[in-house]
Amino acid sequence: MNENLSEFIKDLSNIFDSASDDSYISIYLNKYDYEKFIEKRIRECKSALKGDLLKNFNTTIIEVKGIIKKISKK
Repeated sequence: MNENLSEFIKDLSNIFDSASDDSYISIYLNKYDYEKFIEKRIRECKSALKGDLLKNFNTTIIEVKGIIKKISKK
């Protein structure tokens, strides 16, 4: 496994957000074919959430997409 990726995952696992309202997102990607899968899972998650949980999820997904875009370039 790529050393940088291992370190990134380790750092990510140590992040704690006390205001997360029990929301946690974990993503493991096939680096060559993930866009369709991610969009499908986002739709499925959104359909199961309501209110503040949906709002929190939407905010988090924006951040996640930014991270995915950043690391997918590598």
